Amino acid sequence: MAADLASSGAVPPAWAYTSAGRVIFGRGAVHSAGQLAAQAGGTAAGSMALVCTDTVLAAAGLLDPVLASLRSSGLEVAVFDGGEPEVGRATVERAARMASSKRPSLLIGLGGGSNIDLAKGVATLLAHGGDLDRYYGDSAVPGEILPVMAIPTTAGTGSEVSPVAVFADDARRMKVGVSSAHLVPGWALLDPLLTVSCPPSVTAHSGMDALSHAIEALCALAYTDTEPDASRSRAFCGKNPYSDTLALEAVSLVGRSLIRAYRDGGDLQAREDMMLASLFAGLAFASAGTGLVHALQYPIGALTKTPHGLGNALLLPAVMRFNRPVRAAVLAQVGRRLPGQSASRPDEAAADQAPSQVAELAAALGIRGGLAALGVGAADIAPLAADAATVTRLIQLSPRPVTTADLEAVLRDALEPPAG
Repeated sequence: MAADLASSGAVPPAWAYTSAGRVIFGRGAVHSAGQLAAQAGGTAAGSMALVCTDTVLAAAGLLDPVLASLRSSGLEVAVFDGGEPEVGRATVERAARMASSKRPSLLIGLGGGSNIDLAKGVATLLAHGGDLDRYYGDSAVPGEILPVMAIPTTAGTGSEVSPVAVFADDARRMKVGVSSAHLVPGWALLDPLLTVSCPPSVTAHSGMDALSHAIEALCALAYTDTEPDASRSRAFCGKNPYSDTLALEAVSLVGRSLIRAYRDGGDLQAREDMMLASLFAGLAFASAGTGLVHALQYPIGALTKTPHGLGNALLLPAVMRFNRPVRAAVLAQVGRRLPGQSASRPDEAAADQAPSQVAELAAALGIRGGLAALGVGAADIAPLAADAATVTRLIQLSPRPVTTADLEAVLRDALEPPAG
């Protein structure tokens, strides 16, 4: 068989595993930052770590243990606290200009996914130069970037283990992804205690973001149906046994703990479950990829200036209904892991109910009203669909062929919640 493949020049399909170089998980993990930085050679003469964060987290005291740990290991530290909820290209380039004079040997992203993506973007620009748009799309980063350590303070984005960073670009009227295996952080420190101070709305939006990652990874095109060399040429290469296992466990964790974390931020077991769900979902989509939810949310987020997880939550049921004809078995498994149906429900019925369960979960978190609640109107549907259609690195992972008309239909479905 091997000889036959070699002689034919055929490349068999394969799937790839993507993760941070080292993952530290547990209450108090943040105090490992200095030790890990020292192990990475960060205490050499003149070495400096640049922490990318925001003023809200600094005021809340979440920056303090990171700085204390780094300094206790002898590392010089600088801070860029200009991070923002949906980090923009201009902010990344401004941070890189500031960082160039500091000459850091390590970038640390502290906060939600936007701050971690900020660190990834700065590390890319410091290593390779130019403007950020030079690296938009898939596999445009030419080589290794500066080392990145990710310390999430929300449970949802998975950016601490993913090969993607997403930035708002006002000139393009949408958020844009940079996708490359070089963007995967070298270290991910996941400390559930850092999420205790998250307000309920952030907990809700982050948790629904994690759920969207898990479900999109489960519904993605299978790696056997992607281009033969996808695992070698792209960060996302389709769903596979590894991603399926992690994504299903993430759905189970969200199903049992998101509402609890939302209602009682001090419920440490729920906080730990949700951070684990975010990690598992991040690992799942880091290999399998995401799909129409994220492709559509890029222009919607840019238009409405609303949180990424909120838009994902409102889009997810409609995309699940779109995928239902080819992903019934998967959606049945999702439904059985969420509140609202029994484990013995037949596949067809379970798959039919799953989108409503996601909408009901979102409603229990105060997320209601469809895209219209974000200010999206009927006149926005065509331009939003046209913009989403350009996000080919995600559109190509849809398990169903997708036209711009299909995207418009999904948006109309998501605009107002179904009656009843």
